[in-house]
Amino acid sequence: MTEYNEYDFTGEDAGIYDFSWENVTESLAAGELANLNNMMFNVANLVEHMCYNSDYSNTSVAFADLRDKEIGRNSWIQEYYYANQGTFEKCMRGDKPSWYHELSLDKQKTFDLALSYQKDASQLVKPLDQMMLLMFKVPLLDAYRVVRLTMTLDDMGFDDEYWEKINTDLIAVSDMLNKTDSALEMSCKQYYKENHGKVSNNDLLDGYRIARRKDYITSFKAFCARAQDSFRVNEAGHFSVDLNAVLLVRTLDQYTSKVAEALKENIQSTLENCLDECSKLDAVLKSRDEKLETDLFRTTITALDTLNTAIKDYCDLALTVYKRYKDGDNDAPFVFMKKPSANSSIRPKYGFEPVTNDPLDNGSRYEKMYVSAANALTQHCLEFSQYTGNL
Repeated sequence: MTEYNEYDFTGEDAGIYDFSWENVTESLAAGELANLNNMMFNVANLVEHMCYNSDYSNTSVAFADLRDKEIGRNSWIQEYYYANQGTFEKCMRGDKPSWYHELSLDKQKTFDLALSYQKDASQLVKPLDQMMLLMFKVPLLDAYRVVRLTMTLDDMGFDDEYWEKINTDLIAVSDMLNKTDSALEMSCKQYYKENHGKVSNNDLLDGYRIARRKDYITSFKAFCARAQDSFRVNEAGHFSVDLNAVLLVRTLDQYTSKVAEALKENIQSTLENCLDECSKLDAVLKSRDEKLETDLFRTTITALDTLNTAIKDYCDLALTVYKRYKDGDNDAPFVFMKKPSANSSIRPKYGFEPVTNDPLDNGSRYEKMYVSAANALTQHCLEFSQYTGNL
């Protein structure tokens, strides 16, 4: 065995980057582990609240700093372990070097403390490596986009009631466009009877057409009672989409487009793999915790477990949200990434027809549907009032 030389670790080469056992103290180890633990607790807290606080920026920076600079071989624990591996290799099995008894009592106490730290550090080498590799695998940004967009859709009120309204509006318009003339004629015939022979034929025809236009508008308000707040119509029979309704569906289209883009990143298998790695790390942490000799290193096990749990919960949430979109969930806001249920009831007419594109591809096209509906109503009203009706 190599002779002990007390001058090997002193002099101008010694310093803050000297991880030799001779320089270890309880306060030094406690400080290093406290710093590492606090960073892990901080990242765990940031990950846990990232989506709810819409705080990807701060979280991603802290996440990367911890992963790249503080765990794995960059951690004080591993630096200390590998720096002293040669010295303590046989000691780990119960033997002590021959020169141990030549040490002063203070040196022996330092050696014994250092040896206990080496044993505990050896139990944390693998968990720290596992955590570093896990953090490299987590699709932090892609998962965040899917979850955060979903939360935004929910917060903006795109709920089951709004989904029902969209479908009710579309069905009501379809039904209106397919009404028979007799179902829409209310006062025009009475107008004709009351004015026939009393006014000129031209005036009679003009009045009759106006009466039919009024009948159409009145019929729309009656037959489309729940949908009329989504549309506006003027005296000329020109229909348009209500401004608030336009802004709402436009916003919905914009967000579903972003969701569709986020879903194109196939993160399901990655998230499933991360969850599997979290389970493995959890088992390792429980096993290593039982083998530790000092409470000091147990604090790092606790910090690793807290961070592992936060990552696991985050990946689980993202996977659940992702799969609910892909599986065609019928609950809002996931349901907005499906074709309207009204599709099966829409009878195409005047350019108004069912949605043909899959929202999962490029998002919804509800604004286009509403504009198409307003245009179809305008055309139908014009045809009913100007080109049909027997005198």
